[in-house]
Amino acid sequence: VGDGKLYDVLSGWLLNMTGIQPIIPVPDGVELAARSQNGKRLLFLLNHTESQQNIFLDRPYRSLLDGSMINGEVSIAPREVLLLGEKDK
Repeated sequence: VGDGKLYDVLSGWLLNMTGIQPIIPVPDGVELAARSQNGKRLLFLLNHTESQQNIFLDRPYRSLLDGSMINGEVSIAPREVLLLGEKDK
């Protein structure tokens, strides 16, 4: 049984050994979950912090909340969520 720091180090080491890379790097306090639907990736980004967080998107995505296209650096307000779907080709 260890604390959070132990699990951060252990999980980083295990991911490095397997070659698994994050879909999109996110800051501490931001949760990223990925799902797929009809062959397209869906991203769920949740900001669990009390401050705005910035994330860099590696490609264009469509906001599942308002339909707008999002690319590059985006901000997620405190305690907010960003739901994204891969852009139609």
